[in-house]
Amino acid sequence: MVDEVPISTTLKWGKQRFTTTIQPSSSGHSLKLQVEALTSVPVHRQKLLCKSLWKGTLKDDDTIQPNGKSSLIITLIGNADVLVEKPIKERPLFSEDLTPEELWKADHNIWIHKKKILLI
Repeated sequence: MVDEVPISTTLKWGKQRFTTTIQPSSSGHSLKLQVEALTSVPVHRQKLLCKSLWKGTLKDDDTIQPNGKSSLIITLIGNADVLVEKPIKERPLFSEDLTPEELWKADHNIWIHKKKILLI
């Protein structure tokens, strides 16, 4: 069995570049964990692209096969920002989300409000 030599890898993320090494035959999930440690982008928000090794985005169960390559460039698409969940009362209300009764009541209240403005 031949010892597997780590692959020198450049990770591009926007305007930033990170240099790291990855082990051949490692899983996509282990690479994503390594990327998370470098960039703070959670695994579930990562899309990793590398035209020379895999087609499309890297899946967790994919195995990295270097095919004789000694260095790679991997592109990361993802955001490290955490989305803040707003309480339901602070979220915008869309008519598509209302029941027919709630929609009628909302339309009726708007009509009454417009009538009051016209009378004033």
